[in-house]
Amino acid sequence: MYSQLLKRFNSQVATKCREITVVKRFTQEELDQFSTLTADYNPIHSTETSITERKVHGAFLNAIVAGIIGSQIPGPGTIVLSQKFRFPNACRVDKAVNITVRLVNERKIALVEYECKQDEELVFIGEAKLLIKQ
Repeated sequence: MYSQLLKRFNSQVATKCREITVVKRFTQEELDQFSTLTADYNPIHSTETSITERKVHGAFLNAIVAGIIGSQIPGPGTIVLSQKFRFPNACRVDKAVNITVRLVNERKIALVEYECKQDEELVFIGEAKLLIKQ
């Protein structure tokens, strides 16, 4: 499923040093699939709610970040030890989201920071401590 999802990223807008930014547009079909996968049928994620009020699952945003961590930066073999995150604003369906993951340090226990912005507004921000496969 993740490989299909990764193919749906609209574009990779920046890769530099130890940072990557991708642009993702969450569709209603993807939200419906995520709802089925997680059994989260909260109407705020479905067509029962108007398009202007409909929200992307917070866990879906976190899953995309986890996919970037595990496949791109730092990459395969990485294990998430702990995370701290918050959702300062709602993420809307069918609007571009800039997802940035930054490797802050690459010690035995590495640290990444990440943020998701939609229309320059922060919708998800956090950090994770990682064990990187040597």
